[in-house]
Amino acid sequence: MLVVVSISTILLTLAANVAQDVVVANQITSAGETVMDEFRLARHTAIARDRVVEVRLYRPTALNTFGEAQGINSLQTFIFDEDNNRATPVREARRLPEAIQISENTTLSSLITDARMKNDWKEGDEQIPLADAGTDYTAYRVRFLPDGSTDLDTQEQWFLTLYPRSVRESPPPNYVTVQIKPARGTIRLYRP
Repeated sequence: MLVVVSISTILLTLAANVAQDVVVANQITSAGETVMDEFRLARHTAIARDRVVEVRLYRPTALNTFGEAQGINSLQTFIFDEDNNRATPVREARRLPEAIQISENTTLSSLITDARMKNDWKEGDEQIPLADAGTDYTAYRVRFLPDGSTDLDTQEQWFLTLYPRSVRESPPPNYVTVQIKPARGTIRLYRP
């Protein structure tokens, strides 16, 4: 009887670990698809409306409930008017799953640099308050132009890497990378 209980405990432990890995893998895929969908929405909106469209990636300054930095946890698309002075949200900000983060290491996420930081806030293009951060955040941006291209340097590779917050390894063993081709604005998703 003791042998049966021991074997059952071992099997249940193994099954729980596998189930947790499956949940995290699904969250990584979901987060990658959220980012890719937002970039595609921006590109298609820029082409269809013949306007500049900007995707903003938000990193709240405040710590989360565990006292940890939140990292880049949401993104939002804005469309500019004809004069590129007034930015209007296309839709509400989209949050990534809580367990997933966008790497801020430039070797894993070339889009997260000081050069991509949005710091030209002005009337008509003010900081939009976020539900969990107000206006206490840093924003990084990518602009899609009316021809579908981006404002990114065409001689560089541009991408974001998303992975579980619990992972401390670099590169992480399980991740998704979203790549933007700057000249055409096309978006690809890569998984290991």
